[in-house]
Amino acid sequence: MPRFLDTTTGRYVWIDDPSSVRYAILSHTWRREADGGEQSYTNIRELQTEVDETVPQVIALPPTASSGPSIESPCTSILDHPRLSAKIKNICKVAREAGYKLVWVDSACIDKTSSAELSEAINSMYEWYRLADVCYAYLADVPDDGVPPTAPTSTFRKSYWHRRGWTLQELIAPGHVVFLTCTWKFLGTKIGLASTLQIITGIQFSILVGRDSVFSISISKRLGWAALRYTTRVEDEAYSLMGLFDVHMPPIYGEGRKAFLRLQEEIIKTSPDQSIFAWGSTCTLKALGTAQNRNTTSPEGLPEQGLLASSAREYRYTRNISPLPPSRFLSLLQRTESEISLPHCVFTPHGVRIKLPCIDLTSLPEVSNAISRPFLNVGHATGCSVPPSRARYLALLRCESFDGCLIALALCHPDSRRTAQNSQALAVGSHLSCGVPYHRPPFRVVYIPADVLPLLLPHLSPASKIVILRDYPVPAYRPARIGPFSPSIFASATALSVAPWCVLELSSLGVSVSPVQFELLDAPEGELQAAFSLVLSRGPASPNREHGQVPREDLGRQIKLTLEIIGRVLGEEESRAIWITRTRVLVENTFLVASPCSGSDTDAAASDRPHPETLRDPKAPYMRTLAWRSSSVELLNAQADVHIRGDTVWTGVDRALLQLLRLTLKAERPPGWYEFNGLSLSMELSDYYYPGNLKASQAKPSPGAQAVGGAVAVTESVGERSSPEAEAMKGSSIATVTMEGEPNSKMEDADLISFATSQDHREEALLVPLPDETEEELMGYNLS
Repeated sequence: MPRFLDTTTGRYVWIDDPSSVRYAILSHTWRREADGGEQSYTNIRELQTEVDETVPQVIALPPTASSGPSIESPCTSILDHPRLSAKIKNICKVAREAGYKLVWVDSACIDKTSSAELSEAINSMYEWYRLADVCYAYLADVPDDGVPPTAPTSTFRKSYWHRRGWTLQELIAPGHVVFLTCTWKFLGTKIGLASTLQIITGIQFSILVGRDSVFSISISKRLGWAALRYTTRVEDEAYSLMGLFDVHMPPIYGEGRKAFLRLQEEIIKTSPDQSIFAWGSTCTLKALGTAQNRNTTSPEGLPEQGLLASSAREYRYTRNISPLPPSRFLSLLQRTESEISLPHCVFTPHGVRIKLPCIDLTSLPEVSNAISRPFLNVGHATGCSVPPSRARYLALLRCESFDGCLIALALCHPDSRRTAQNSQALAVGSHLSCGVPYHRPPFRVVYIPADVLPLLLPHLSPASKIVILRDYPVPAYRPARIGPFSPSIFASATALSVAPWCVLELSSLGVSVSPVQFELLDAPEGELQAAFSLVLSRGPASPNREHGQVPREDLGRQIKLTLEIIGRVLGEEESRAIWITRTRVLVENTFLVASPCSGSDTDAAASDRPHPETLRDPKAPYMRTLAWRSSSVELLNAQADVHIRGDTVWTGVDRALLQLLRLTLKAERPPGWYEFNGLSLSMELSDYYYPGNLKASQAKPSPGAQAVGGAVAVTESVGERSSPEAEAMKGSSIATVTMEGEPNSKMEDADLISFATSQDHREEALLVPLPDETEEELMGYNLS
């Protein structure tokens, strides 16, 4: 039940059934809040209340030559109010002059403070635009320049209105659309500009002129119309498309990309069109051993390998796909109706259970290799953080392309370390993505031409029940090389600064931070090795003579951090730059105990002064490789967690207590700069804690577990890892701790507990396998 604006008074009018009245409706792009925003329902209600309280209200008019001194004229409607926006005044004027008593404006007619009203409006908006007698599309960025809108260089073609998410349904739903310039002058109509609009938006001419229904178009094509459109709120990308698919769902602002996942689930429940699964990178299987890339440009962002897309932008390459009639599909597969059952989807916690005919590629390795090779060139990409995994199946969809190719999804087994879901569920893609942006992503969609399909049919399983992951997380990108840095930066200790806030936090714990020391290490030609060191310290106090123990708070401590920077020097003499290839930290943990003196005949005062004893942590030094993660354009973070023995190991209180030392390294560069201008280090020290909050007597060790220091340590062999570092570490073990409530769960590599290793072993978590790109490839990286 929408509320309208009366075009003669500017007051609100409630209409129970919008189909019972004639009304105009406005389509426009909202002004940014920085530019003043749009006048809301609350703002207009305040103006209406102000007018009601001051009737008869008068407004002073400026004097004119004919009228002499200023006169006062009564304000007969809110449309005369000086604070009413020009947009509301002008749309009321245009609609009123066209003979419409009512007009609906989304920004002014929806009370957004009411969640129920907002939900009703979002779910009904497509219908309200469809029922409108006329839709006025106001183009604020199109001037009256006299250039016809059909001209190739016209501002109409470049209008921001064509790129907004909400305006898609506002173009399609109404039967009659009138375009207006920035001065509210007539520009053209939807039917009159249908051919031009088809070029601009990609929407078929027959849809724009109303000959065909929008629901006769495939789902992938409809989503493809929105592929190059944007919304201010990420959730609105999904909410603005509900009407195009005749589905309804409650809006939940704050859910982010999950809104688009929910939209797809609602569409799947109501439509058998499988083209909704055809999105992302595509290739054509030219022969059993040959595949060709169909994408004209590289996909944006990191690849996704679940069944459902996270955005309509994923459909930009598959807008030419249409559903096949069942009879045509059976004919292509040379199967009967009893062999190929009706498709259906069931959403489960383990993934999407779906029944699709599948080509088993275990006996066709040339096909699996062919659809992977265009991206990998010479095998699995060097430096990938996931093991190679090629496509196991081609799942055939009841869809075809405009050139008659049958559409299939490439399915591969996921990396069990990256998902807690059913191990039998499959990921979508010709191979597993490593998450590195400059390593090309896998193909999702495979086009099978008519001459290649018969070669695959002998390997067809007509009724395969498979489970495909609803969504599959891409591994976090950990860049192997960070740069460039100017060589002059790594000439002194000023290259590394300590974050001021962490100095204050540590001082509140009684811990001081020493100045940074710098040392340039010997390195081979073309490489850089530098060491930065500092000490976190707390002085010792006198022991408790009565009990013979040092209280925990009185124990002195020194934690020496040595940060090693390893990099490569690239470029010519005048343009030499340093790229960091590895960053690791060495942590030495030392306790200073103030022990009592036995006294001296020569110096009685000496008996009152304690002598410090130095006790070194037998498990130190700890070594960690910091894992880099890109967090923004201007900032790159590397982080490592080191679990070290707490002070109480020497007091006899509890030998199992640990402390977490978190080190974060940031590479920063000013906005617009190409080179990074230095490194910043921050340190955080936790309170004492029990590893996993478990005692050995209470825990139930999993197979291969052993009790260590009051906790349960689980050893994991790294002999199966594929990286060169893992090959060098074969025969060793990495320890993790079983957490409370998660009996066999394992912590991340960066969280490895070093007290479960041998005493003299320097444990090193090799988190960043380093690729062996050539110097030319490295200098070509564009990390910004």
